[in-house]
Amino acid sequence: MNEANNRPPQEAALEETLYTRAAQLLTDPITDSTRKRQNLLLLLSVLSLAVFFGVATLAKISLLGIDLNLAPLTALGGVPSTTATSAAHTALRFSRVLSPVLLYCLLSFWLSLYRDQRAHDYLSGLAQFKIKEAADRDYAISERRRKRQLANIERFQELTKKRSEESAKIQQEIEKIGEEFRRICGPIRDEHPKAFAEFERLRREDGPRDPKLEEKMSGLGAQIEALSEKQDEDLKPLQDRFDALMEDPEIRKLI
Repeated sequence: MNEANNRPPQEAALEETLYTRAAQLLTDPITDSTRKRQNLLLLLSVLSLAVFFGVATLAKISLLGIDLNLAPLTALGGVPSTTATSAAHTALRFSRVLSPVLLYCLLSFWLSLYRDQRAHDYLSGLAQFKIKEAADRDYAISERRRKRQLANIERFQELTKKRSEESAKIQQEIEKIGEEFRRICGPIRDEHPKAFAEFERLRREDGPRDPKLEEKMSGLGAQIEALSEKQDEDLKPLQDRFDALMEDPEIRKLI
């Protein structure tokens, strides 16, 4: 099998979860079947009132529906008959026929409504659980990221502190080498210009050559050159240490 198919599915982020689960939170809990029962209950209620008050009479009841006849109208005023005998008969018909049907439809409607509400509560609870799970997961990810950033900051501060201390030590060693060079080479540098000035004076005056003066000048120059080379050799390891310290890959990785 492909390696990509073996990987666990990636969990959705909080924003994606809110978008996909919003319909479960905002959906209408009443289903179409419950609305049909509601309409039937409303129709039977109106029919029951019509039969009870004598506006309509039952003609036939079948499995497919109920056939009605309008109640006979009186000669006076054209209103339905409301005599005591007629009211008693219609009330009896209502009690025997429509009342059980109405109670059955009412019970069926409430059971369907209860079922829809329980289903809606379950879906809403599931959506809230998924949203909370996504929020907790995002918070845990952000918390781990924050802790990792704090650890990187602490590590960076620790490394920069060590680098500063090491840099200060290297600087002290460089200063010591410079002081040693100035201590030894200072008098030689002071003597070399004097000897050179004496050499130039004799040359301008066309005086005789002074081998000792020339030898002294050469010796002073050689000493200065040797001391400069020694200083460069002493400074080279320190320069390498300083360059490696400034180019520390671990510090660069944390920047």
